[in-house]
Amino acid sequence: MKLSIDPVPESAWGNNLRTTMGRSRWDKFRVQVLAEQGNVCAICGSTRKLECHEVWEFEDKKGAQRLRGFQASCKLCHLASHFGLAENLALQGHVNLEDVIEHFLKVNGVSMKEFEKHKKAAFALWEKRSKRKWKLDLGQWASLVPSAYAQQVALGFNMTRHTRKNSKQRPRKRRAAVTDTLKPSEVIDSYWVEAERRQGVYPDHSENGGKWLVFVPLSQVDDVWEKIRCATEEGRLGGSAKISTAKPNPNARDPKTKVICVYTYDWTDEKDVKRVREELRRLGVLSKIPYKADQETYSGQYANRGNTRISKYYE
Repeated sequence: MKLSIDPVPESAWGNNLRTTMGRSRWDKFRVQVLAEQGNVCAICGSTRKLECHEVWEFEDKKGAQRLRGFQASCKLCHLASHFGLAENLALQGHVNLEDVIEHFLKVNGVSMKEFEKHKKAAFALWEKRSKRKWKLDLGQWASLVPSAYAQQVALGFNMTRHTRKNSKQRPRKRRAAVTDTLKPSEVIDSYWVEAERRQGVYPDHSENGGKWLVFVPLSQVDDVWEKIRCATEEGRLGGSAKISTAKPNPNARDPKTKVICVYTYDWTDEKDVKRVREELRRLGVLSKIPYKADQETYSGQYANRGNTRISKYYE
């Protein structure tokens, strides 16, 4: 089929380039890949809501998970290929599963009966592959992984832990990365310290992604970040978060404050954006904060450069 269901084995969840690169590096890389492929979905030809799909090959005899390349994929094609994720997101109200199935049928020109047969075979293989461990092989893209994670990747360690409802699999213990042991106020060789969601399911960051910007005085940086980092990893916010460090950043609007970016996958999903805002309030972020789309950041729009009215939300 032109569009197929290719679920990632549960034992390999979190083993990917996106996770090991970190949010900011991946976003830049994703934009580059999509541009190189003409900003068109390689499967259905759509130009809307494009995502970067990692193409993997699983060598069952060797237990190797090899990265073969990347594919520009519209949101619906991407969800169809990761249909198990789409089902979980549908339960949370993020996705209309009927739209995903209808898209699959249309792209492949098949009946519902053929879809169900294909789905059954795909998940039978998924169940089999999920029972074993996989050695991660990033191939020519291994050099893109930050040094703090390089050894873990070489050992085939799961960088992100996901949990699935009713799953009986015990989560692995995660080895701490270098930045896990340092407070943002202590980091001087990188502009950002990042955190990734490790529990639950959440949509992949899209071309409509964005972030709540939380500006924090220097005296409160480490304490506020610890709360947001924990909430991010526990799945109470969006897909990721990051905080500016002690390294001076030319885009910073005030050297006496640091900014925490709390990402959501799509700024047009107002329900999800405001859910994350409410959770930030519960964490103690009570003053009004702006929400900025990634598109504005990529185009170089910053407040300290005189740009105004760039916030999608301010509350």
